[in-house]
Amino acid sequence: MSLHAYKFVTPIISVVEVKPSKIGKGIGQCLAEMYATLKQFDQRKVYGIITDGVEWEFYLLENEVLTVDKTGGYIRDVSGIIDRIGYIAKQFQPT
Repeated sequence: MSLHAYKFVTPIISVVEVKPSKIGKGIGQCLAEMYATLKQFDQRKVYGIITDGVEWEFYLLENEVLTVDKTGGYIRDVSGIIDRIGYIAKQFQPT
């Protein structure tokens, strides 16, 4: 695996940590952060993650439409979680 450094000039992701087994409680905060990022930085899309450290939920807010990744993820599937985060980073990679 090789690591590459990227310079992000605007926020691309909002991460919200919630108490164990309270993953649904973070959607309001995460969505508010994502929406504020869209408006403040005049972006077309922003990603969101809600986690309690074990369960992970991934979101995409694009053109004011929220898409939810229904597959989710659990800490036992670390490679799947890393893959999703890597995918998000690649979406904002300079061309």
